[in-house]
Amino acid sequence: MDNFFSVIIILGALLLVASLKTTFKVCKKTSQRAWSVLLCAIVCFILGYWWILYYFSNYDTAPIIRNAVATILFGGAGFVFLVVKLSLKSILKIEQATQYQKYQTEHDNLTTLPNRNNFFKSLSKQVDYPFSFALFYIDLNNFK
Repeated sequence: MDNFFSVIIILGALLLVASLKTTFKVCKKTSQRAWSVLLCAIVCFILGYWWILYYFSNYDTAPIIRNAVATILFGGAGFVFLVVKLSLKSILKIEQATQYQKYQTEHDNLTTLPNRNNFFKSLSKQVDYPFSFALFYIDLNNFK
């Protein structure tokens, strides 16, 4: 068995192991079952990579077949790694945009102070508490 095959299979398995952490982060951020299925599939793929390494090291096959299998498996591992990384990056960008939109809806664009909607939301939360509170109200007529 040649070193190229072993190195490529081991690198592919390591790419899959590296994608486990990212996939686990995506599983925690989303409530979709598909990511959990992908996590289990990645674990099975890692075991499969080690089985392929064992199989080709113990049985005689043509070097071109071994190297083709290793290259295809490495490409698959790279694809999984990139898809999971880019998916997490997209999810984080969407969360950041959502938080920014929420901030924009609750704050004044010019002063960045909480706006009327935010005030009433805070006031309704305060009213729901059993503790008493004071509200100081100033009416400014013709304030510009």
